[in-house]
Amino acid sequence: MSRSTKKAAASGTSSDEILRKDSKYIAHGGGRTPIVFVEAKGSIVTDANGKEYIDCVSMGMGTSGVGHSHPRVVEAIREQAGKIIHTHLSTVNIPSVELGEKLARITPHGLNKFHFVNSGTDANETAIRAAMTYTKKKEVLSLELGYHGTTIALSSLGMSYSRHAYPTVPGFRQLPPPYCYRCPLGLDFPRCDVACANLLDDAIKYATSHDVAAFILEPIMGAAGHIVPPGKEYAKIIRETCDRHDILIIADEIQTGLGRTGTMWASDYIGLKPDIMTLGKGLGGGMPIGAAVFSEEVGSMLQKGTWAHGYTHSESPMSCAAAGAVVDIVVDEKLPERSARLGAIATKIFKQWQSKYEAIGDVRGPGLFIGLELVKNKITKERATEEATKIAAEALEMGGIFSTSHGASQQPGGNVVKFKPPMTIEEDLMKKGIDILDDAFTRVLGGAT
Repeated sequence: MSRSTKKAAASGTSSDEILRKDSKYIAHGGGRTPIVFVEAKGSIVTDANGKEYIDCVSMGMGTSGVGHSHPRVVEAIREQAGKIIHTHLSTVNIPSVELGEKLARITPHGLNKFHFVNSGTDANETAIRAAMTYTKKKEVLSLELGYHGTTIALSSLGMSYSRHAYPTVPGFRQLPPPYCYRCPLGLDFPRCDVACANLLDDAIKYATSHDVAAFILEPIMGAAGHIVPPGKEYAKIIRETCDRHDILIIADEIQTGLGRTGTMWASDYIGLKPDIMTLGKGLGGGMPIGAAVFSEEVGSMLQKGTWAHGYTHSESPMSCAAAGAVVDIVVDEKLPERSARLGAIATKIFKQWQSKYEAIGDVRGPGLFIGLELVKNKITKERATEEATKIAAEALEMGGIFSTSHGASQQPGGNVVKFKPPMTIEEDLMKKGIDILDDAFTRVLGGAT
């Protein structure tokens, strides 16, 4: 029994009592799983009853990419807390400057100006406002099934489930995604000539007011089920099209950045050269932080004072200190390379499952950013949403934390089981997590084919 669990038991506070109070006082967003987690180290999470779980999704969307409570992150937080916890956003603090310097060594394509905010959502809001300020244009394009946050503005650029009951922002429009397994155009790659990318030019010409500031996209789409564009031609066409129309490209690397896909950035993996990049989730090692990253040209314009933007906790010394430790860990422990190696091992196993389980229609995603798309029939590709949900629930019962793609209740979706454990996970522990998932598949699907 962990110290946290012992302390909870000694205080007489049971898991049931905590859950009762949670129901009474807390308004959860995105549902509620009746488990009280009290401690986490590395890739192991412990609940209030002392039960241990293998975290195979880094707490959902990759937030714990370097593992839970990494000693270097903990020490950075502890040390900074003893110095200064908060500063006004108009002043300068050392952790934010040091974080910018560290990130500038690894960010791609001349992106070296940083605006640190509270979350990935804030980073995307920041990026869009900056693009509008820089271009003096007001429209924004994105991809259907994308996910960039759940503010009312960003919901207009993401999945339809997040727009439920909210207005759509005028001038925000979406294009079909590069979803080869379920091509929205009914085509096959490579005979399609990457038609999904070529649609961008038509959309700009005929579906906008010719006032497009930016095209925002996830280089590899996370919430939708780890959708990977078809080859580097997709990114090449997107870049050339945006250049012709003087449109900035915003690469949302909030889930995919810092080694998750086996390269430092998913933009590098698909060959995309963005003008602005956004970070979040795993950047803080569990602490809340996001970043909008600009090219020298865009960032210098914003520094001239023509751009009024910020949040009370922008450039938080505490979060920046934690993020600085995360960057050091990613570089020093060679996590992109580790993610590529472990991801290759996991992907090989999952692809073998395709002949073992009839329900696995597709296995995709580089590095430790893997999605298993489940279908009721491999010909019709009818989504096996209920089965995916049950598999994740069974795995949780057996001590493995997995998640599914978004949108199960509001739209077609929810049928992709995700695998993205901390990049620091030990190989044997990763395989143990995969074994749990294998057992969950067998329980739900009634045995292998």
